[in-house]
Amino acid sequence: MKKELMIRAINQSFYLAGRLSVGVYLTRNNRAVIIDPGIDQVCAKTLVKALSEHSSVLDSVIITHYHADHCGAVKYLQDNYSKLFPNQKETLKVYTPEIEKLFVENPSLVSSCLCGFAEAPVRLRSNKQIEAEPSVVTHPIAPYQDTVLMIDEEEFKIVTLPGHTHGMIGVITPDEVLYCGDALFGEEALEKHGVLFYTNIPKT
Repeated sequence: MKKELMIRAINQSFYLAGRLSVGVYLTRNNRAVIIDPGIDQVCAKTLVKALSEHSSVLDSVIITHYHADHCGAVKYLQDNYSKLFPNQKETLKVYTPEIEKLFVENPSLVSSCLCGFAEAPVRLRSNKQIEAEPSVVTHPIAPYQDTVLMIDEEEFKIVTLPGHTHGMIGVITPDEVLYCGDALFGEEALEKHGVLFYTNIPKT
């Protein structure tokens, strides 16, 4: 029996099988809205394969926050969008809060933050878990507040979830499924890391 790459949460809301929490919503027009596409090119290719199994076209990406394991795959999707989805006239739409946009487009700042905003050493900067490939945010979300995005004529609720990063968001699909970035951690993550990463504990 063939293993499905995309697992249905409910109705049109899915998630990608594997360790990383890649959210997928398929609109009525079978266009895919991706929440946090993963860390790198491998994740991006797996995602594209999963969409092809559903005969779906990638429409948009929503990034909940700037950490590499949530946005690193965006560059590959943007650079290869016209080849992967040749019938699309528009470019790939990428959404994230304005404060997160700064780090998504300038990932060297992530490494620098860990060094008191000094220039980070090469060993740190070459770690893809820390510094993602830079990508372009085409649709910054501002101001930072609960709001609604209309994508392919469907409504996605954006909820502010600051703490893990200053501008992290959650995304509620039309199915009322919440994709919440790193607002929640399971037992495995807690046992592995012990102390979790937060930029603003009072706001959590």
